Amino acid sequence: MMRQFFAFVFIYLLFVLQSTLFPVGPQFVLLALIVFALYETRLIATLLGIWAGFCLDLTTPTTLGVQMLTLGGIGYGIAVVRNLFYRNRWHNLLFTITGLLLQQLLYYFVDKNPLNLNTLLITAILTLTLAPLAEPAVVALFYRHSKK
Repeated sequence: MMRQFFAFVFIYLLFVLQSTLFPVGPQFVLLALIVFALYETRLIATLLGIWAGFCLDLTTPTTLGVQMLTLGGIGYGIAVVRNLFYRNRWHNLLFTITGLLLQQLLYYFVDKNPLNLNTLLITAILTLTLAPLAEPAVVALFYRHSKK
């Protein structure tokens, strides 16, 4: 129970870091959500996604609810399909690419002024570069003594 509470706090801290220091940087929140969804139950993964989306929606009030829907769906989806993939270093990249595409696809349909192509490329490249490092870092912090 405490681990899940600290996961919510960790997501919030990553949101603060992402929104203040790196507005056009890597999506730390998405990377952490993917790792949590690989290790937590469907309910917790979905709630973490909704929480992460709520935090990110606060920075763009014109598209309120889009990130909640997207990240909640990503958290649930990964928690559902995680057992279908062999656990290797590529599953994290696959989930990250899928998450980035889903976010941008929903923004395209909801927001008439989505981010420009240069911003999308920079964000995607930085996020994909950090994707292989996200799982070992989050696992070391949250699941080192876990039986999973």
